[in-house]
Amino acid sequence: MNDILVRLGLEPNSQFEFRREDVDLILCGLLFFDPTGGNPNPILSLLRYMIVCYLLIRYIRDIVFLPLPSALLIAFSAVLGCTTYFNTGSISQACAGVRFGVQILSTYLVLIHAVKIEGISRTLIIISMVFSVALVVNDVLMVALPYNHNDASVLYLLGNKFIVSYGHALLFCLLMTVTSARPSFALCVGALCAVMSYITGSMTGFAVVVIVVLLSLAPVALRSRLGNPFAIVVVIALVNVLVWGPANIFSNPVVQSFIVNVLKKSPNMTGRIPIYNITMQFVSQKPLFGWGFQTDIYREVFGFGNAQNGVFHMLTQCGIVGTILYFSGILLLLMKSNSGSSHCYYLYAFLLAMGIASGVEITLGFQFAFCVSLICAIGLGSSHEIYTPRHFSEKARKTYPLVKRGHHECSQCVSD
Repeated sequence: MNDILVRLGLEPNSQFEFRREDVDLILCGLLFFDPTGGNPNPILSLLRYMIVCYLLIRYIRDIVFLPLPSALLIAFSAVLGCTTYFNTGSISQACAGVRFGVQILSTYLVLIHAVKIEGISRTLIIISMVFSVALVVNDVLMVALPYNHNDASVLYLLGNKFIVSYGHALLFCLLMTVTSARPSFALCVGALCAVMSYITGSMTGFAVVVIVVLLSLAPVALRSRLGNPFAIVVVIALVNVLVWGPANIFSNPVVQSFIVNVLKKSPNMTGRIPIYNITMQFVSQKPLFGWGFQTDIYREVFGFGNAQNGVFHMLTQCGIVGTILYFSGILLLLMKSNSGSSHCYYLYAFLLAMGIASGVEITLGFQFAFCVSLICAIGLGSSHEIYTPRHFSEKARKTYPLVKRGHHECSQCVSD
């Protein structure tokens, strides 16, 4: 317990000082989840808009630390909003598209400010607490209430089966980051997260949890090769080559046998293969700006579904222009993490798992960007880029003692 207090910047037996930044961190952490599951819900949608706008207005000044990624994501938001309006004629849908990009901007601005004021360790622990409490409540209700886990459209407290599963995967990575746990502890926590993900009925989410647990057991020598932006790019590119390239992995007899006999799924991957076959047509029809945010084009043709692929989901929504803006902004955020990457290998493991899953699911959206924002904030904090005298008055340094420790505090509390 004393160790946790020290990590939080408190002396043992001292009174916990709850700050305004902590409230904002809680709100930021809750943005990861989506209780609407993408379905229309005016009250929850309005609440999300209010939170995103509040966080953006409050922390907009911290945009000076990341001007280029911010400009790219703002441009992406504008492109996504405009193409959504031109394709649907819906102002509310267009606003939802703009919000998608703006909430990524708000998220990393909050996290950067939190690291600047409170330090890396306290920031990560508060985010971990938010995820822990939220998911425990969700899991209790998920087990206790008579949910139909076989229904793909079922909504749990925190969102659909994918959001809940990805939340468990990131929670595992956060706990590993803040505790530097032993392999035995990792396996226990990972097994619990995997069980809860399996209960949701999401095989993709279950696979993501299993992958992050396996990556957590990787030898130290291998971690430096996996925990960096280049590895993320390579994994996403390789997965898409296997799915869309000459290999056409899902037509391989061995893969087909695994899908049918082990995963107990249909040979067409629950409708994915027909979707993949027509996706190129959709992209070629509107290559530059796409069909708009959460496009209904797949539902109009098949009656269900989306691109079922992270990269092509973005291409069908905002075209080549929007996709380049989005992934360029995300990559630049990751590049800022380079100096702090040794402190956040487990978060990189989450990105790697989501990148692998992006071949068969839309895993490169906000949940992916949320983890990228965490890594970016850690990188900036570890590199000392946001601890400069012009950003802090003497009063601020006395109010927030963790600022005084800067890089020294950050590097020791979160290192493996």
